[in-house]
Amino acid sequence: MKTLMEILTGTLDYSSQWGIYAERRDGKFQADSPARYGQRQFENGGLLDEKEYFLNNESATDHMSAYLEGVDEPEDWQLREAAQELIAHINEQASQN
Repeated sequence: MKTLMEILTGTLDYSSQWGIYAERRDGKFQADSPARYGQRQFENGGLLDEKEYFLNNESATDHMSAYLEGVDEPEDWQLREAAQELIAHINEQASQN
């Protein structure tokens, strides 16, 4: 099983129809949270397992691209930094709702 960090720093298909689902730990998504892809129309809410909807692939790709704008070939640390920023952003949004 992949972690949320592995999915975010890997190759994401640019599609709003596919989403990233991950487990929360201590009420928050963590870099090492077990995660998977799923088709949003069939797996809304993570019905197959304990995972919850994190974000759709299109939005995740947009964030990673914007964070790494101007970087032709990002290094691993840059990808991890962008992923950490996205995880923190999603957790902050969830805490405000």
